[in-house]
Amino acid sequence: MLNGSWSVTDGKGALQTALALLNDAGDPGYRALRPTLSDLVTLPVAERGQHVDGIIAATRQAVDPEVPDEAVAAEVRRIVGPFLMEESVMSLPSTLPADTVGWDTARALRILWMAHGAGCITEQDAEPLVRGALDITRQAHGSWREHADGFIVGRTQWCETIDEGSFEYVGGMAIALHHPESPWVTTPLR
Repeated sequence: MLNGSWSVTDGKGALQTALALLNDAGDPGYRALRPTLSDLVTLPVAERGQHVDGIIAATRQAVDPEVPDEAVAAEVRRIVGPFLMEESVMSLPSTLPADTVGWDTARALRILWMAHGAGCITEQDAEPLVRGALDITRQAHGSWREHADGFIVGRTQWCETIDEGSFEYVGGMAIALHHPESPWVTTPLR
């Protein structure tokens, strides 16, 4: 799985890939459009699509003129698109998280977990990155709930759609947030 999904073939590659995810955690496009998205999600889903051209135009005004119009429009559609889907009201939070770092920190931790399970790295190798992921999470999110919402939004934007996996992750996050033995229940984020 490490090699197929991440082109990671050894412990050094796993550590480098996890570190890269942590260094670039979060989606700058999401952060920039979050205020607009927060307004958009207050509307019924059927009305949201009619605002996309206006969001593209406003974004075009704020972005470096060197960036092609097509690139601006594609980025806005990537970020806004999932929120236009009917399924968004069942799978995406109505109060948007401050950031999507939850998705990237979770992917970094998954890589470390798989590399450790495969015997490529030790706990001592992974520990600084695990602590780094927790620090990034604490800086970006005020609660485990917000972290979970950041994960869900980040995954959805990475996939650019809401799929069956979206609902599976929402269910898994609900369990992690409420199960009495979950680290998210037993360990405060702050």
